[in-house]
Order: sequence, then C-alpha cells, then structure tokens
Amino acid sequence: MSELVEAGEKRPRSDGRWTVAEAAGRFACHPETIRRRIRSGELPAIRGPHGRYLVRDADLERTWVQPRPDRPPRLYDDASWAALAGLVHRYERTQADVLALLEEVRSGAGSRPRLARLVEVQRLRISGMGFAAIASRLSLSERHVRRLAHRDLEIALRVELIWDRQRRLNRARRQPRPWLQAIEERLRAAGYTGLGRAEVVAAWPRRIGVLHRRLSLEQVRQLRVAGLSAEELEAIRAGGLASEALNYLLTYGFGTRDPAGHTTGRKD
Repeated sequence: MSELVEAGEKRPRSDGRWTVAEAAGRFACHPETIRRRIRSGELPAIRGPHGRYLVRDADLERTWVQPRPDRPPRLYDDASWAALAGLVHRYERTQADVLALLEEVRSGAGSRPRLARLVEVQRLRISGMGFAAIASRLSLSERHVRRLAHRDLEIALRVELIWDRQRRLNRARRQPRPWLQAIEERLRAAGYTGLGRAEVVAAWPRRIGVLHRRLSLEQVRQLRVAGLSAEELEAIRAGGLASEALNYLLTYGFGTRDPAGHTTGRKD
C-alpha cells in the first residue's frame, strides 16, 4: 500500500480537476481515503485516462476529511474561510443570506457566541486540526468539539436566520410604531396626502378615520406585492394603519398614479 501523501502547495490540473494522488496531497491523507469518498458517492468523480478518477476542485472544497493529530494545517485564514463558505451550497434561495451571516460571524459583528463557537470549530477542523488541539485552543471539552464538528453548518446558519426573523417579528408586534411610521413615510414620499395613524389616534373620541388591523389573505398577498415585509405586516396587525392609507396601499402600492394616469391622494 502506498504511503501517506505529504501536504504542500497543491493546485488542480489545467482542466480544474484533481487525480486521487493530487487530492490526497492536498488533504495530507491516504489516497484510499479519497477513493472511499468517491465510492460512497460523497465526492463526485469521473474516469479519466487509464481509468483514473478525476474530481472537480469545487467538489473537493466541499469534502470533509478526518484530520490526524500529526497532520499539518492545510488551510490558513482566508483559505479556511473560503473552504467553509464552500460548504454552503445546497439551498439556493437562502444561500446569499447564509453567506452574509457567515461573514458577519467572521467579522465579529453582533452577539452570536454559540454560532461563532460552532463556526470556529468547523473552520479549524476543515483546516486540518484535530479534536484535541481544537478543544485546547478554544477551552472546550473534546466531546463538545466532536459534537460541534459533526453538526451541519448550513442548517445551523439557516436556523439562526429563522430565529433572527422571529425576533424581528416579535419586535414589530411589541413596538409597531416605528414600522408603521416607516410605512407612512414611504407613502408620503409616493404622494399620499390622506390621514395618518397619528391623526386618527389624536382625534379620538371624535371619529375622523379608522385604524385597520385585520388583514385577509388576499390583502396580505397584495401588500406583499406592494413591497411590505413580514415585519411591517405584523406591525399593521399589532398597531393598525389608517384605513385610508391601507386602501391606498392596496390600490396603488407605493406608486403615485393609477393605471389610468389619474393623480392619487386626498384632495384639499
């Protein structure tokens, strides 16, 4: 059996593909490790000249190889972050948001200690560092490091995005006024001159308008088309929008004219 291939500065062939030996050199692992990944279907490959396996560089970036304690790191800093981002590829609809969240974690912005710990464990792992070394570096137990290393990074990031959205919705329910003010500012900029929420509230008990809170499924669909976010819809349900402003939104969106060319907004 051939010996372990040593790590070094490895680059793909001119066609962007690697042989098994070249890929093993990149990962500083045994060639049979790469062949096992190919046979299991984890690593896509084609047959090249003389029946040799050839793997694409993009597929190799997404391949996970068990580090050895004596194996030198194969990726450093920017390269390790790039390889980590390469693991995010399965869900096209959320890929951009997930990558933006990963970049936020990298920059240290925000307060996401648990997510940052997970990302750092997986980054060090993909760099070729062993479990014991990662545990020592991050002051964690080796058992905890193993647990984090085996979690699906993309799923963890997507779950964090879901929690972010839920937190925004909760804020919109508890404090709807800033969201409603933002809606009215956009309406005024579009030419709306009707009643605002503050005018309706200030006139009470004299009734000069109605605050509309309940939205039908069709109204939600129309408001979505008009460009309102889920948080703005929750704010309307929680705090209410002047019925005149809501009708304007449902009819014209944030435009200033209707399809027939008539001007919109309340006339003096």
